Amino acid sequence: MPISYVTDGPADSWHDPDALPRVIGRAGAMRRGMSRHAIDRRVASGRWRRVLPRTYLTTDTFTDLDRLNAALIFAGPGAALSGAAALYASAIKRIAMPASVLVLVPPGGDGRSTSWVQLRPSARPARLQLAPGPRRVEVARAAADHVVTLRRLDDVRALIARVIQDGHCTLDELGGELESGPRRGSAHFRQALEEVGWGAASAPEAKAARILRRAGVTGFEQNARINLPDGRRRYVDFYWESLRAALEID
Repeated sequence: MPISYVTDGPADSWHDPDALPRVIGRAGAMRRGMSRHAIDRRVASGRWRRVLPRTYLTTDTFTDLDRLNAALIFAGPGAALSGAAALYASAIKRIAMPASVLVLVPPGGDGRSTSWVQLRPSARPARLQLAPGPRRVEVARAAADHVVTLRRLDDVRALIARVIQDGHCTLDELGGELESGPRRGSAHFRQALEEVGWGAASAPEAKAARILRRAGVTGFEQNARINLPDGRRRYVDFYWESLRAALEID
């Protein structure tokens, strides 16, 4: 699904102040029948607060969700969250609300990054997350845009393993994003995907697998299932069948 237009509330609700969205753009307010003078008067009186250029908060508290919606309204038509902001909106574990919100926008626009919003023109097709919440790209694209900003390989490993294990996206989807995206800064991304493809289920396991292979220790199976004589099953992180040896990473 291509990125589509970002709205900021129903067009016929301007006459009821209680029906206004929490965050509104100047253009959206004018579509509701407000004049520039009326908008400026609300800001001057403190009823509205300017949170970004031409973007206003119509209530008292500025929540994380308001920040994400404000970034989208400021970015304009064709915008969608990506990177950590999209992962946070998709409730990916251990992803905090980022200080800088990444928004993908169509190329050729005249918008510029400002304050805490990073606008990134992107001609590459993007699919939207079909879930409630702010307009955002699917997890695979968001993860790909985020991992290239991470400096530590273990952090990249952990995120890749997490989104796959929790069912947010597949290894093939992430691989497609790797091949379609920029190569600059993608070395850790590529290595983490290769390790997950080998069967690593966590960042420590991925690191251990890399160390073993570099040392010439091979012949193991990762996340192996062992069938015990009494009918029980046990899963181990590394298993050498010929040696009947197992390794567990705690």
